Amino acid sequence: MVSLTQDSYDKYKAGVHADSIVILDESIEADIDAEYTVYQIPVMEIARTQLRPVVANIVTLGALQKLTNCVSYASLEQAVLDRVPKGTEALNKKALEAGAQAVSKFIS
Repeated sequence: MVSLTQDSYDKYKAGVHADSIVILDESIEADIDAEYTVYQIPVMEIARTQLRPVVANIVTLGALQKLTNCVSYASLEQAVLDRVPKGTEALNKKALEAGAQAVSKFIS
């Protein structure tokens, strides 16, 4: 589960299973049971202060990739760059990198 707002977290938290990975913006007040793996990162702050708010979802993708390695970083980067509006490639690449860096403290 990924949630960037309190409303979305509150709406969907009931569907989270014990083996789930949950990524939340650090502004969210989470009450998820300790059996879930929860990562709270400053997605919105990173997007607002370092980039542009519109790339918050891309910041989250970078974090998700780093945490799960469900797809290679290079493949994800190429998929994002193939789909973003022309002229925003550098911004979106920075957003992916920022998300990956934001969760690096959780990776051993």
